[in-house]
Amino acid sequence: MHKEPLFFHAFAYYAESEKGHHYCYLKAVEQTLERYGHRSQFYLPLNFSQCKTKSNWKRWFYPLSAPHWRLKFFLKCLKLFRRAEGNERAFFIESFRKSELPYIVFAALLFLRKNDLIYLFLRDDFTLRKSKEQKRLCFLVRLLQRRCGERLVFLTDSEGLEGLYEQRFSQPCHVMPIPHIDFSPPKAKRGEKIVCLWPGAPRKEKGTQKIVRLVSLRDPLAHRFVCDIPLLPGIPQPSSVQDGITMQFHSSALSRKNYLETLLSADVILLPYDPISYKRRTSGVFIEAILARKIPVVVQGSWLAGELKKFGLHELIVDWEDPLFFSNLNSLLNNHSVENKLLVMETAYREYHSLDSFGERLQKLIEPGYHSLEK
Repeated sequence: MHKEPLFFHAFAYYAESEKGHHYCYLKAVEQTLERYGHRSQFYLPLNFSQCKTKSNWKRWFYPLSAPHWRLKFFLKCLKLFRRAEGNERAFFIESFRKSELPYIVFAALLFLRKNDLIYLFLRDDFTLRKSKEQKRLCFLVRLLQRRCGERLVFLTDSEGLEGLYEQRFSQPCHVMPIPHIDFSPPKAKRGEKIVCLWPGAPRKEKGTQKIVRLVSLRDPLAHRFVCDIPLLPGIPQPSSVQDGITMQFHSSALSRKNYLETLLSADVILLPYDPISYKRRTSGVFIEAILARKIPVVVQGSWLAGELKKFGLHELIVDWEDPLFFSNLNSLLNNHSVENKLLVMETAYREYHSLDSFGERLQKLIEPGYHSLEK
């Protein structure tokens, strides 16, 4: 039993600025911990760009692009585990890559105290890695298991990853909401042109090739659409598009405010995410699209498609090779059945992916018997 509130120490080295989902997610975690009376300290990269931060947000880690970052990262991990404040300490590792995990694990093995807790967030589908990398990951996690026992708590954000990690490590893995939502959608009327947004940093697994193909289509209804995307090599500039879709470009590194403005101004969210990379992996943009009352269109076989199927929204799992893609998309926009089902999904998401929902589950994990929390 915890005689006093926990002091959470969160590894926040991916939050390089207030742009992007890492920072927003951690802010939501902070609000949750404050609500339940726990203290927290967030360890940012030294190049964190926001000028003013609260006293419990500390610039700490060298950026991963720094010379000799592995040694510097390991030394910072050692110092953190050794000197972190609190009689009842908990370390929250929200995200990590394969290159960082060894240093986190070995630093923890050296300086963890008897009653320390580690909350390890598992977001990666390790089955997509090479065999040697899979074995290395499992070896490191098992080292932590032997050292911590039930004081090592596995967290994830999808049922697919939950089952995967429980089977591999024979330990509960708790599915958590994704509470980085901080807006309510305004009542907006659709304009003359239908705006399709492909948000976020352009990457292959997010469907770059499908987007390149879409903007070159000569669908008879393409002229009704605006495609709002980050600048990409191979994308025609607006002046070169004739009798087709209108192009609109945005930065791939928008501030939170600009990102929300861009999201809320769109009608359709294009999410052609690779179904192998995203078979079990979640998407914060997808969740925000639902809460913003936008129409997300996705690829069959992805986690996103599985979420839509839960609410009978098979229509939004589209054929990205269809030469009449925009004509079919136009019909979806006027489908009242789709609209009604999206409203049901929004209501369910707004309840589940909330600070209250996240906080309640986290608090249950912290309370005595956390390792047997019902799912």
